[in-house]
Amino acid sequence: MERGATVKLQARGDVIATSNANFQVLHPKKTTGTIDNKNDHSLVLFVEIGGLTWLFTGDLEEEGERQLIGEYPTLEVDVLKAGHHGSRTSSTDAFIEHIKPSVAVITAGEDNRFNHPHADVVETLRRHNVQVVGTHENGAIRFIHDGHSWSVEVNISSVH
Repeated sequence: MERGATVKLQARGDVIATSNANFQVLHPKKTTGTIDNKNDHSLVLFVEIGGLTWLFTGDLEEEGERQLIGEYPTLEVDVLKAGHHGSRTSSTDAFIEHIKPSVAVITAGEDNRFNHPHADVVETLRRHNVQVVGTHENGAIRFIHDGHSWSVEVNISSVH
């Protein structure tokens, strides 16, 4: 690898341990063939931090979401990092209904050339009573845990 970087492929069942949490790899399964849609091969991580459950879906699209629904029939989370920057190919109605997040974080640049997030995705999330926060509108987003409860802080003017 260039500049001494080491790449370690992760697959379903692996655990990525940090000093504060253990991230469980839910997707993808180990594969040996070609991948039709590289986005549906995105790394999907589940973690519990401070009493909240979090799901990070990378660029996962509808087919990958269907696989997660089938493989994890009881999966529910508090916070979803919405797939593929809020693209209309992700965060489907069936997926949101299945995982029941309270908050969805959408990472997309302001005035990005793809017009992410897509209005249909935002509407799907709101229809399921999910609080939507996005970097395209709010810049940095911070989740604050005081030891007892959580809050979401947006429009952060300076980083401490």
